[in-house]
Amino acid sequence: MSDRIKNVFKQRLMEFPGQFPTAFGGGICEVDLYEVPGEGHIVVIREIAENKGCSTVNCIENVALQACRDFNLDPNRVVILNHLGPFSYENGDREEEWSLADMAWHEEWQRFGRPAWGFMGRTLEEVLANPKALPRATRVIESTANTAVLQ
Repeated sequence: MSDRIKNVFKQRLMEFPGQFPTAFGGGICEVDLYEVPGEGHIVVIREIAENKGCSTVNCIENVALQACRDFNLDPNRVVILNHLGPFSYENGDREEEWSLADMAWHEEWQRFGRPAWGFMGRTLEEVLANPKALPRATRVIESTANTAVLQ
């Protein structure tokens, strides 16, 4: 791992709200937080078998927003990585996989949206060596009337 990337904490449990209160209730996940001084944060969201609610993939916008709120992170300077593996399912039958959740930040609504997924690798070292995993200005959407402008 790069000397520029500093681990803040690992494997902290976090609750997150679901998409719809009745259909997809909230869930729990593990979170690792890394800081890139002067640039922002990398949030690793780990799906865990104990989660009986909405998956982190299906609720990624809410999971990312909850992490920003809980850990006082600037949503414009955060990278969200989703981590799946044998720990994600009760039968433990899955290879590890890291994916980038590239999302726009809706300034007016104070929400993430438009997630696009990209496979990043099978190990943390492989992922953090990829420049896409480093914080950068998040796509910001400002709504004016009924028109959203992507910057």
